[in-house]
Amino acid sequence: MKKTDFIKALQPQVFIEKTTKKMAYQATLEFCRTMASITKEGKRSFNLWASAGSMIAFQTVLPSTALQFNYVIHAIKDAIHMQLDDYVGLPKFDEASFGYDLNRRVYNPFGIEAQNIIYFDTSVGMPAAIYLQNAIMRGDNKEEIKESTRTLKNALQYYLYTKLPKQIEEAKKETDITVAVIGIGVDYHLAFVEPKSHLIKTQKPVGLAELTEVSRRQQVELDKRFASLWKVPKYALSVSLKTILEADKIFVIVPYEAKADTLAKLFSSLNGSYGDIQNDIVASYLFREDILPKTKFFFDYDSISKSEILQSLANTS
Repeated sequence: MKKTDFIKALQPQVFIEKTTKKMAYQATLEFCRTMASITKEGKRSFNLWASAGSMIAFQTVLPSTALQFNYVIHAIKDAIHMQLDDYVGLPKFDEASFGYDLNRRVYNPFGIEAQNIIYFDTSVGMPAAIYLQNAIMRGDNKEEIKESTRTLKNALQYYLYTKLPKQIEEAKKETDITVAVIGIGVDYHLAFVEPKSHLIKTQKPVGLAELTEVSRRQQVELDKRFASLWKVPKYALSVSLKTILEADKIFVIVPYEAKADTLAKLFSSLNGSYGDIQNDIVASYLFREDILPKTKFFFDYDSISKSEILQSLANTS
C-alpha cells in the first residue's frame, strides 16, 4: 500500500484536537454515540477499560457527556465492565490499583452495580508477590529469584487460568458487543502486553505480564502511581493482545507531550503500510487491515508534536 493510501485509510479513524480537554470531549462523544447505537439495537456491551494517567481526562468528562444522549447512562449501567490490567501483590482496591481508579472515575459515577463488574483481584498471590519484590530489592541471587517467581506463578494459576477466564467467557455470553477503551504505553504496550511478551501470541484471554523497566518507570515518572521504581510490582495481570483485538469497537486515547516520541516512532515504524507488524512495537497491531476500520484514535497537539504523519492529518482535518 502506498503511503498516500495509508494516510487516506487513517484519516477517518483519527481525531486530533488542540487541547487535551477538547480531545477528551471528542472521545467521549464518539464513545457515547457508540453506546447509543448499541442500546438502540437492543444490544448489551462488554466494556474493557484502561485506567492509566492518559485516561483521566476522558473518564472525568464521560459522565457529563453521557447526559447529552438518550439512554446512554442506562446502556453504560447495563453493560458488563472489566479492567484491562492491574498489578499483582497489592491489597484489594489499593489506591495504586487500576480497580480503585475505575471505581472513582467510572463505576461509582454511573452507579454500576457490583454484579456487572469484573475486577482483577490484585491480592491473589500477594504473599508470594511481596516476597519476590523483596528478593529483587535485596539483590538475591538468580536462582532464588527464579524460585520466588515460580512460587508466585503457582499461586496465581487457578485464578488466572480458570476463574478469571470463566468470568470473561460468561460475560461474553451475556453481551453482544465488546468495546475496548485503551491507551498506548511509552514502550508501545497495550494494557500490559509488553514488547515481545507471550501475551502477544497466546490464545488465552488473560495472563501474567512481566513489566519492562521502561513500563515500570512510566508508573513512577509519568503516571505518578508509585513513589519509586522499587515500589512498582514486577508482575501484573493483563488481558492478552487477542482479547483487545477481538473487540468490536476500539477507542485509543493518547494525550500529552510525554507520548510524543512514542507516537512519532510508532507511526514511522509502520512505513506507510498495514502490514509492518512488529512484536517489539505492540501498538502496531492496531493498524492491521482488519483492525484499523473498527479503531478510533484520539490525540492532542502535544502528543502528535513529533509525528509528521499525524501533523499532516491535523492540517487536513
